[in-house]
Amino acid sequence: ALSGFITVSIPTALLGGPPASGWSFTVVLHGQDGYGQDGARTFADTPQGYQFGRCATATDPDPRCQVPSDGLPKAMDVLVPTGTTQQAELDPTSPVVLRGVPIP
Repeated sequence: ALSGFITVSIPTALLGGPPASGWSFTVVLHGQDGYGQDGARTFADTPQGYQFGRCATATDPDPRCQVPSDGLPKAMDVLVPTGTTQQAELDPTSPVVLRGVPIP
């Protein structure tokens, strides 16, 4: 049965020890493109066969839909800290800065 979860295991030795207070993690989900310049799937103005769509239609009035598709962050989903949203974190109308989720 499908669980609806993705589990990633990383040996603590690769992290330099077990995660502790003061650490933070940044988690980004993106699409892989084996033929792309940097291996990440890009965006087109609207959804394409091998590209994500910037917006559902080319005439969407949302300001985010006016950003050139090559200026969009190559991210589909991010884990965000408390007090912010994915929409704010990935908003391409201002510089996109991903902030880690801190361990208390």
